[in-house]
Amino acid sequence: SSRCAGETAWVAISCGDDAQREARVAGLEELGAPSADARDPQALDALLAGLCLEREPSTLEQQLRPRGVSCQRVTRPRDIDADPVLAARGFLQWLYRDDLGTYPVYSAPWLVNGRRPPITHPPAEMGEDNRYVFAELLGKGEAEIAELERAGAVGDRPLVGAELGFRPTRS
Repeated sequence: SSRCAGETAWVAISCGDDAQREARVAGLEELGAPSADARDPQALDALLAGLCLEREPSTLEQQLRPRGVSCQRVTRPRDIDADPVLAARGFLQWLYRDDLGTYPVYSAPWLVNGRRPPITHPPAEMGEDNRYVFAELLGKGEAEIAELERAGAVGDRPLVGAELGFRPTRS
């Protein structure tokens, strides 16, 4: 990964073999980067680092991908639903739940017969399975479960101030 312009912006760039590295160097040179020896990983890393520091990750993706450079911005989990590449690849599936509305669900990262496995039902509501897990699986008694609930260690709603972790961008 290389640090980019911006406070906490990074991009991951991949080179698997000498042919890919040579293509990367040629693509980088098209963007005005100085020449580098594709066989010298340190020189290539330095070239990439300089180029990345001058640009935002989304700009790098738009500039490098058409030139044969495999790259992907490093995304915070809560921003994944806005990533156009993941959306185009069907990584995000959208579900509806009465208490949340429409929200993104992250699919399996693999394909089965060329397709992502469908997500057919929403996840359990927060705390829905607490009794089963604590009583049936862990053998906790009602008094122990009640104490965990009083202590705030388990419950059926987020703690005050807790962030949900996503911001749906589709309704």
